[in-house]
Amino acid sequence: MFDEAREYIQKGLKACGEDCPDNIRIDGEYGLGVSYFNLQKFDEAKLNFNRSYKLAKKSDNKISQAENLIMLGKIAVK
Repeated sequence: MFDEAREYIQKGLKACGEDCPDNIRIDGEYGLGVSYFNLQKFDEAKLNFNRSYKLAKKSDNKISQAENLIMLGKIAVK
């Protein structure tokens, strides 16, 4: 299930291209992070959560910042 979700998210981000709005990239990177987290691929998950967090910070999206920090914290305690 999470492998399939990861594939769809990656296809969506690729289709969105270079001009993809930050809010789409924030959600896409977060979704990839969740997928990798549930596949227990924590290094990959961490990369995606960090990408999403940096974009959320740049966009001043406090909710997405918090969501990413929570997931990064879950990885840190693994």
